[in-house]
Amino acid sequence: MSPDIEIVFDPIEEMLFNHLHMNENHEVLPDGEWIKSVRRRVGRDTLFMYYHHKTNKFVLADWCFPPNKYSFRACIELEVFDIRPDANGSDRPSMETLELRCCYADDMHKRMRKKLMEARGLKASLKADSAEQKKEAYNWMKSKGMEASCRTLESSSFVGEAEGGERYAETVDELQRMAGRRKIYT
Repeated sequence: MSPDIEIVFDPIEEMLFNHLHMNENHEVLPDGEWIKSVRRRVGRDTLFMYYHHKTNKFVLADWCFPPNKYSFRACIELEVFDIRPDANGSDRPSMETLELRCCYADDMHKRMRKKLMEARGLKASLKADSAEQKKEAYNWMKSKGMEASCRTLESSSFVGEAEGGERYAETVDELQRMAGRRKIYT
């Protein structure tokens, strides 16, 4: 008979494996205007700055285990600076970069999914524009009695102006040169 096994979540073990345990080398700094503005921008009240005495660096970090809730302090380092970000001449990143750095994984996934859906919608829209341009070109050629050209166009993988972009423009230029600079309707 096997012994009963109980799996227990231990926050201290979690901290030791995944986060930075803060000790006497890490001096939490009083809030300056820069950290306050970053907190407002990214919507995270758990952000703070500390000074690392051994490396002489300033660090933007986020509490994982805040000291007011636990008997130990642990954080995730987000950005390291040579000089304090509040100081002139600091190498601090843009707020847009910090928004991405401080984004939760779920939020990042939602953003990426939204961009993918927008890209799919744009692609579908470009294909619809190409289909409309192909129809217009077909109708124009048919009105001019160009039956062979109509059959060729029908079986082609026509790409319209918006979907074809630069390659489309190059093709139109080449056709105009071949036609002796006569006007070409597409």
